[in-house]
Amino acid sequence: MRHVRMQTLGIGLLVAFIVSAFGAGSASASKFTVNTFGQYKYCPYENPETTECFTGITLGGKNGGYFQLGSVLIKLSKPIVLQGGIAPGPDEANGYYKVVPAARGGKTLESPVLKIPGGLNVITPSIQQEAGWPQSLKESFKEAKKNKEANAFAEIELAGGNQLFEDPDAISSEHLILRDAYGFKLPMKVKITSPWLTKLGGGPCLVGNDEHPVIQLLTTEKPGFLTSVDFSDDFKSVDLVTTLVDLGWPIEPAGGPSGCGGGESEAFVDEALRIALRIGQESGGKGLTVLSGHLYDTFNIAKVKELDEKGEL
Repeated sequence: MRHVRMQTLGIGLLVAFIVSAFGAGSASASKFTVNTFGQYKYCPYENPETTECFTGITLGGKNGGYFQLGSVLIKLSKPIVLQGGIAPGPDEANGYYKVVPAARGGKTLESPVLKIPGGLNVITPSIQQEAGWPQSLKESFKEAKKNKEANAFAEIELAGGNQLFEDPDAISSEHLILRDAYGFKLPMKVKITSPWLTKLGGGPCLVGNDEHPVIQLLTTEKPGFLTSVDFSDDFKSVDLVTTLVDLGWPIEPAGGPSGCGGGESEAFVDEALRIALRIGQESGGKGLTVLSGHLYDTFNIAKVKELDEKGEL
């Protein structure tokens, strides 16, 4: 079974969002159908290499999925969008397809700010002690919790510069179809914000960075699965409902956390979060990702261009 034989279905599975992943901003996946084109608002049809448009949108709510690292679990309660175009890759040995960035002001990865349950309370007194916190920092954190300033939020961003768009190993529809290996390789970073961290200064507080991104290797291997496939009447568009998983992604020690405090406090806060997330520890530091939602894919580029020029996307 070869990629080139799959056309829309193969490409769609291959990209299957990550993040899905992930142009619709905060739009709900239910807003679109296999016969609508508004989901392709930011498709890079102007790029002559683009042969297909795609938009992946997680479901949001209780069924959207989650990221988990150690005891920290971030529910994807709001839709995450991954969008752009698909172009032919260099060759069979080095990748059949490549991702083309979203165009006309759209972001390839659009993520809402997501609440981290428990916030910074993951930094327990024992972790503070292990990280060598001075008494002044302990008192500052204690006051922050009293004032409800230890709430924390996460925002997912692409990382690695142009890595997603230049890596010939970033996508593989065949692996997603055969469920025998990862099909989508997503480099990302997570920006953490909190009223207390803002008071400390510094920032941005990042887990993963451009030099050392968090790599998601997403697959439909169990417990991932493809729920349904719906084609448009002309068979030029497809809507895939799918769940993608990565059951063991690591964060390199060089990937953070970093920038999570200001001045003299930064190193102490970074170290506390590193311990809390078990980064670099032999017995931990492995993450779990579950992403559920829709992947819309079309190779009717002419229709997308026509509607966009009419202002109807």
